[in-house]
Amino acid sequence: MALEKDKNVVINIFKAWDNLLDQRITIVTLGGTALTLLKIKESTIDIDINIPHLKDYKILVELFRKLGYKQQDETRWITTEGIPIDIYKEDYIFNVRLLGKLGEKSQDFMDFENINLRTLNLFEICITKLDRGDKRDYDDIGMVLKKEKININAIIKRYITTFKDSEAENPYVKLMKFIEEFKLRNYDIDTEIIQEVKQWM
Repeated sequence: MALEKDKNVVINIFKAWDNLLDQRITIVTLGGTALTLLKIKESTIDIDINIPHLKDYKILVELFRKLGYKQQDETRWITTEGIPIDIYKEDYIFNVRLLGKLGEKSQDFMDFENINLRTLNLFEICITKLDRGDKRDYDDIGMVLKKEKININAIIKRYITTFKDSEAENPYVKLMKFIEEFKLRNYDIDTEIIQEVKQWM
């Protein structure tokens, strides 16, 4: 089982990269990584990041190679300590292309000498986690909804808008699964929203 990384461990990873960089880059933390930094959850099993600018992405990937990180697939790298890092670029997160520019959907978290570290906003984190749709993702969304004043019906409508013209796999099925799960968790989901989802199919 993967070891959990708390906030201090996550920050120290970014500090180590910062010490080895000689050019300034922007990194946006995603998913459980962002939620851990924001103290919404206690730890994360991996490091999820997005690099909004292609030149910054190339700089960071080159650093990973110099550090001896192993590339498993297009997005996943494994550090020499065995920590998984998922790295995405431009406006993509997992297989989701967010509406609008990612830089506009993130906020400053910490500024190092060479890294501007940001977190994706909580609303968009919920969208990406809804699309992944396993129990851990649902639990994370539940933590966000309890911590912040985010309306679950607004998340559903945003998901429809984000995925209506996408080539993502089975977004309708994922959304219905999400609705069924959160109704069981006693969240109030508008009947009109459910009808809109059914019409979307």
